[in-house]
Amino acid sequence: MISQKASRCFPGGAVAGDPRGFLLISLAMVLFVAAVFVSVAATRTIQDKQSTAIRAENVESFYAAQAGEHAMKAAIRRDALARFSGFQAGWPGTGPILSNPESFFADHVTLPGVQLPNSACFEQVEADLAFVSQEITPIRQVYNFQYTITSRGTNPDSADRLMRIVSTGNFQIQVDRQSFANYALFTDKHTLTSGTRVWFTTNTNFSGRVHTNDRFAFAYNPTFSNGLVSSVADDAYYYNNGNPKLLAADHNAPKDVPVFGEGFERGADEIDLPPNAFDQLEASVGGSAADNDELRTRLGLPPDAAPPPDGIYVPNDGASLTGGIYVQGTAADVLVYVDGGGNQCYNISHSNGSTSNIVVDAANNLTTVNSITYTGTPNGALYVAGDIESLGGPSRTGEGEIPPAIESETAASVFAEGDVVITRDLAYEDNPLTTPDAENVFGVFSPGGDIRIGATAPDDVVIHGTLMTSAPNGVVQVDGYSSGEPRGTATILGGVISSYYGAFGTFNGSGHATGYARNFIYDMRLNGGLAPPFFPTTSLFLPAGLGMNQVQWISQGQYIPGYSESFELPSDEPDFNPDFS
Repeated sequence: MISQKASRCFPGGAVAGDPRGFLLISLAMVLFVAAVFVSVAATRTIQDKQSTAIRAENVESFYAAQAGEHAMKAAIRRDALARFSGFQAGWPGTGPILSNPESFFADHVTLPGVQLPNSACFEQVEADLAFVSQEITPIRQVYNFQYTITSRGTNPDSADRLMRIVSTGNFQIQVDRQSFANYALFTDKHTLTSGTRVWFTTNTNFSGRVHTNDRFAFAYNPTFSNGLVSSVADDAYYYNNGNPKLLAADHNAPKDVPVFGEGFERGADEIDLPPNAFDQLEASVGGSAADNDELRTRLGLPPDAAPPPDGIYVPNDGASLTGGIYVQGTAADVLVYVDGGGNQCYNISHSNGSTSNIVVDAANNLTTVNSITYTGTPNGALYVAGDIESLGGPSRTGEGEIPPAIESETAASVFAEGDVVITRDLAYEDNPLTTPDAENVFGVFSPGGDIRIGATAPDDVVIHGTLMTSAPNGVVQVDGYSSGEPRGTATILGGVISSYYGAFGTFNGSGHATGYARNFIYDMRLNGGLAPPFFPTTSLFLPAGLGMNQVQWISQGQYIPGYSESFELPSDEPDFNPDFS
């Protein structure tokens, strides 16, 4: 009799105790785990693709929103400057240019949506604008505003994914009076003080702005570049081969044909020269000095109605400098130089015999005056209530080299109530002709005297800076210009502003006879707004500028179910000229 054993069945029909069953079980488990991994991998691949697609959609939406923000900022800038220039053109010349800045902008403005080249879009962009404050001074007007810009971007392929940017910040419209340093040449009367007419000839080559409150005279082919030539007269003299004639024209072809790089404006507005240097005096002493009491207080002297004693003053509060440098009386010599440590230095000798040696350590914000050290540095104004009998940098070396007078980061101006006589070279440490981004800048101004290149100045003298006199008969001129041997060329890198055209030398049939030949080179940095500190300004305001500063920026991604159903593509022909007024 055959007995039948009971059996237990496992999946797959394997019988317990059979080694092949364990192999089948193991194989099944492997296949199961593999299937799980394949399933997970497939799922992750799909999710990754979806995530990548979402990220791409979000990125495109983000850039679209950012484009809308930039478009609004550009529209604000363009509109503000265009409308401000209209107000400026109608401004009477006194008071604020914007009489009601609170209403200069509308409170809320919009830009229409736009489809971008990659098919992403930004929707209507909104901006809230508000006036904050203003600063009105004789030389500058500043109007401060704040903004909030909201921009939304989306991708039409998935319009329910929206990126939103909120940008907040402030911006200002600023306009400054034009500095006289902006001119390569400026004359109130374009003659010698004797009344002799001054001719611009073929040997004339001016680079930079040229203006006269009078009338110009041209012979042959003078050249003017990098600046407008303007005159108050609506005509000019032309030499006409020795038979001068007056023409309301910019040439007398073919005999006299000046080259005007940026044009010749006739009938221009008159620009008054400043009558005094009171603003510069107050700058040098660090504040109001309306009378001798105030002036003496600024100089650290007891109040009194009498003028301060003759001497050299560096205003301070006992520990820190509070202004520039002030000299009461005549300065016998002002030596401006750079020491071995790279410090800007001034060695001033007074006509009363006193001296001051001032060493400015700008790197450490310290100034030493006759061995006493103060915190801070002079503000750039050196004022002399009298004449300067000698001004210049260090004497030339034995090899004829010209040591620097104005340190590479120094901005300084010398002001004198009387005559200023330049007796030595005045050279920048960084020459802007070879270092276009040089920071050193220098100027000399006298409201009551002449600026003269002295008889002891070296041959081929070099002067870096702008020279200006506004005295009624003031000139920038050479002492002894009509006698002696030729002294080479006077090179002035900057500009010359004066009431009359000063003589530098004489010429005859053989050429240069006496004095200096002129070599006036315009410092192109002065055309970009740079000027010596506290240098006089004209009655004209430069075109306004607008600066924008972002203080907060927020980006938010939003998922809006069903948003795509109501999405409408923004216009591809937007009106980027909204009315902000």
